[in-house]
Amino acid sequence: MPEETISLDELLAALQQAETQEGEGGLSVEEICRTLGRSTAWVRQRLRALQAQGRLVVSRRTTFALDGRLAHVPTYSLRKEQKT
Repeated sequence: MPEETISLDELLAALQQAETQEGEGGLSVEEICRTLGRSTAWVRQRLRALQAQGRLVVSRRTTFALDGRLAHVPTYSLRKEQKT
C-alpha cells in the first residue's frame, strides 16, 4: 500500500487551520503532530523546509513540564505575507 503524501500546500493549510483553532502564538511540534496525525520526524522535516523558504516564524511559549518546572517550548507559525 503506497504511503499517503501531503503536499506543502496541504501542510500550510493544516497549519493555518490548527493555528486558528489553537489561537495566536504558534503551535509546538507535538500540537502539529497531533493535528496532522504525523510523526515528529515528518513534521520537523517539513518545518525545516518552510524555514528555509522564509515562511516560518519560530517563538517560544513558557509552560509547566510534568515535573512542575517551567519549560520553554518552541512554537511555530506561518509568517504573515506582506501586502505591497
